[in-house]
Amino acid sequence: MLKVRYHKTPKTDGYRCYHMVYSYFSDRSPKYNGLFIEIQIRTHIQHMWATAVETMDTFTGDPLKLGQGSDENREFFVRASKLLQLYEETNGEWGEIKGSKELENFVDFNGSFQILEKLISIKKAAEYVQNDDAKGQGYYLMILNRDTGTLNVSSYSKRKLEQATEAYDELEKMKGESEDVVLVSTTSFNTLKQAYPNYFVDIQEFLTLMQRFTTLQ
Repeated sequence: MLKVRYHKTPKTDGYRCYHMVYSYFSDRSPKYNGLFIEIQIRTHIQHMWATAVETMDTFTGDPLKLGQGSDENREFFVRASKLLQLYEETNGEWGEIKGSKELENFVDFNGSFQILEKLISIKKAAEYVQNDDAKGQGYYLMILNRDTGTLNVSSYSKRKLEQATEAYDELEKMKGESEDVVLVSTTSFNTLKQAYPNYFVDIQEFLTLMQRFTTLQ
């Protein structure tokens, strides 16, 4: 087992998590032996930050997860990560956070580049349209248009895998540069939203907390 620790010492881009990588072995299914299984363990705060990064990546095309993208966006999330780490380590003690260098650095930077406001705009502009009322187990076809901020979701029952696959293949051929097409098998619509929070712009908790930080100074 390989352990990679980013929870105490974040990566240079601010990413914090605890990774465990296992090599699969089984006497019953030897054909899978040697494959790797990775488990990522995050605190709730760490997951909030990662979802916000993925949302920015998804709706702006800025490949932040690859260590690329604009300097302003990358630096914003580095400073946000340091502030959130302090927030966790002090158990949310606002008195200790107020006046800290982490807070000052974040507020000053965002005041200059307004990245938090950009995320708020993305949250307001993005919406999703579900084509039917099916919310149970089956297949969900998602079409995300980054230009319009629109996510279109269609669902198919478990018996309609062939129909769902054909629709996916057709959309893949027709999609534009600003569109993503994903076909997912899941147990419910709520599970789908949990698996793809960046597609559904599930960043309100992150925005609320970061906005509260900006009022401390």
